[in-house]
Amino acid sequence: MSNQRPHFEKKELALSSSPYVYLPVDIPVYTVEVSHREEIDGDLLQRALDSTIQRMPYLSDTLEIDHGAVYYAKNPLPMEAAHAAGPRVVGGKETNYHLLDLTWHGNKTWFSMYHGFCDGQGINAFLESVLYHYYCLKDGIAYDPMGIRTNQTQMSEAETFEPCSKRYVVSPDFKMPERKEQAAPYHLPEIDGNPSGGVLEYGFRLPSDAFMRFVKENGTSPAVMMSMLVGEAIRRVH
Repeated sequence: MSNQRPHFEKKELALSSSPYVYLPVDIPVYTVEVSHREEIDGDLLQRALDSTIQRMPYLSDTLEIDHGAVYYAKNPLPMEAAHAAGPRVVGGKETNYHLLDLTWHGNKTWFSMYHGFCDGQGINAFLESVLYHYYCLKDGIAYDPMGIRTNQTQMSEAETFEPCSKRYVVSPDFKMPERKEQAAPYHLPEIDGNPSGGVLEYGFRLPSDAFMRFVKENGTSPAVMMSMLVGEAIRRVH
């Protein structure tokens, strides 16, 4: 039996994925672990996953590289809510070449993604939809989705918009600034071993419900929103 990756039907160019595909090292799988109060019902979880993919079929896509260009590609192979003791590596034969994955064991579920396929906002939409459908099935109640993408809502064009495909009008007289070498380039103190440079690390906690609601209201991802908040805090202090 051949281990060669199958060919998938190409769709549009995946411009925003290219920087991740051609990194010098593999980036780790991003995983969200969810702990539940009760044992997971694998059959119901699979049905919830199927409903999510029915609503957001683009989440079952994969990537195809042709002559150096990266494309989204249709992946007709099934997505499986796999019974495993933790997250799996996405993109290979084990996950049917899908770039999102769902595993479960005991009372835990793991939602994993390849960051070149979607961002924190994408994995959150995937997670919310699966859990919504799962608990509707488990409890026999049609809960209020409250903005969650469910099989009862229509898909919008914005969901599949390729952000890097947008072209911006540039003034004809615009010129790129001339590159100049900095006399003393900025550097982190831990890089050059400067004993006088201390590295400070602070930890802080946020109420996750309020933070994620704020993230969704502004149509962004957790990492981007956190960066903006930290940047604003620094601006106010300095």
